Amino acid sequence: MNQLIVFSLAYQNAEVSVREKFSFDKMSIQAFNKLARSRGVMQEWMILSTCNRTEIIAWMQPKQVAACLEVLAQAKASSFEEVHRVFKVIREQENSLQYLGEVAVGLRSQILGDAHLINQLKKAYGLACGEGTLGPFLHRLIQLLFSANKRITNETGFKKHVSSVPQAAVEMVSEYLSIFSSPSVAVVGFGQMGEQLVRYLVSRGIRNLTVYNRSLSKAVDFFQSRGIPGSVRNLADLPEQLVGHDIVFSAIYSPQYVITSQMLQSGPKADFTMLVDLSLPRTIDPLVNEHVEVLCLSMDHIREVAEEAKQLKVSSVGDVRRILGEYIRDYSEWREDYRYLRILKQLKRYLFWTKGNTHLVRQEGISAEVEREVNTILKQFVFLVKQAADSEEKEFYLNSVYEIMSEGKIKK
Repeated sequence: MNQLIVFSLAYQNAEVSVREKFSFDKMSIQAFNKLARSRGVMQEWMILSTCNRTEIIAWMQPKQVAACLEVLAQAKASSFEEVHRVFKVIREQENSLQYLGEVAVGLRSQILGDAHLINQLKKAYGLACGEGTLGPFLHRLIQLLFSANKRITNETGFKKHVSSVPQAAVEMVSEYLSIFSSPSVAVVGFGQMGEQLVRYLVSRGIRNLTVYNRSLSKAVDFFQSRGIPGSVRNLADLPEQLVGHDIVFSAIYSPQYVITSQMLQSGPKADFTMLVDLSLPRTIDPLVNEHVEVLCLSMDHIREVAEEAKQLKVSSVGDVRRILGEYIRDYSEWREDYRYLRILKQLKRYLFWTKGNTHLVRQEGISAEVEREVNTILKQFVFLVKQAADSEEKEFYLNSVYEIMSEGKIKK
């Protein structure tokens, strides 16, 4: 029987070097999807990959878990043993549902209530829709989680205070920023996270701001449309300009390091340079820390800021869990109703087949006697399920029918 299973790798139990190895961009997701389809290990799935976690969300049979881990190992050029060690498999139906809900609303984020995560989930959902890897069960679940997140934002203070990685990164270096009358700050990359960084920096009064990006138009439009002072340069200019900045944030995707130790050895140097790497995989070579005038911070250094934000939001957690619980119960009820109706249709098809009728779709040649007999049996099955003492007994009846179908004893 298919159920919700989550393959999880998160910051709580994996350092940056492990998370970056198993992170996914669009191309690697598409490669994984192609491999997963060829193996037939999941019925529905999507991948959420952020700087703090990789979650493979699947609707599948539990017996296929090992096969799915093998696909993941092959997709990431790793071994089955390593994948099995670093990924937590959450396979109990209600546990996986609760876990995914808590991830989606920010209860399990490094920045409690991370407002950036819902946008990352929407992006992951959109890619999965385009790739055709979603079906009714995950479509319904993700849509309900979007609704839950909206209610939590509107009805609680959970998304206030420090609520995203870019905001936490700016807060983390705020004391260092205050040393300068006009610090030279650079942001490498102008995707969703890069733009948020710029917004927070501007809100903190930073005016000597430079954005480095592969394309220039989006960042230029951003500054011009808001009348904000700032310069935009091509990413290729960064090596020559890097050491002239006091603080550099890297929030760009690249399979190679964008900032290297060699770049810090030439050009006019600032007295001290702080580098902050928010990318995954990392885009700043850790060897830059060998320079005495350089301090490089990464996602793992944000935990102190995250802990302070957590204390301000704890009072809202009870309301968040209550709202999330309502949507999880709604989904659980819908899931059972959907399975029940689907199995009922399949049972009806089987009963006509056993009576020697192969024209179920157009209802041709069905005698009144056969139709009455089939409807009587269906009513008895419906009555049996409705009279089940609890959900466990109801599940037993549904699973029994499903197992018969899976063994090929009925014609779907």
